[in-house]
Amino acid sequence: MHQIQNAKIAFFTTEMGLTPQEAEKFWPIYNEYWNDREKLVQKNRDLLSQIIIFIKDEKTANPSELVKILFSYTATTSEEGALHKIYFEKFYKILPIDKVAKLYIAEEEFRMRMIRQLRGGPAANPVITSPVR
Repeated sequence: MHQIQNAKIAFFTTEMGLTPQEAEKFWPIYNEYWNDREKLVQKNRDLLSQIIIFIKDEKTANPSELVKILFSYTATTSEEGALHKIYFEKFYKILPIDKVAKLYIAEEEFRMRMIRQLRGGPAANPVITSPVR
């Protein structure tokens, strides 16, 4: 996991063109963002597990409880959107807008590289073929 984190730092820093001063401000905020995002992902997984248990055990389940679970599950989408907005504003306070845009591209490209690597394919193929630098 540490190796992936180091690769991510190197990839983002290069793709975004972060200066050492920008990187010093960026990484603590990004790490906070990532942790907050992971908490929401885990919350969604937990809720989905509850939904699955509910559906499998429908004879003893209370339908109003399922409504509450589903409401919470769908509400996490709004929470995720709010989180993205909060951190967009934080990133924009410390980085030029083009580097904020490059962050979102770098996230997707890095995610796709990791997926290709797990599948055993070439990790170097870019998601976006036009230069972004």
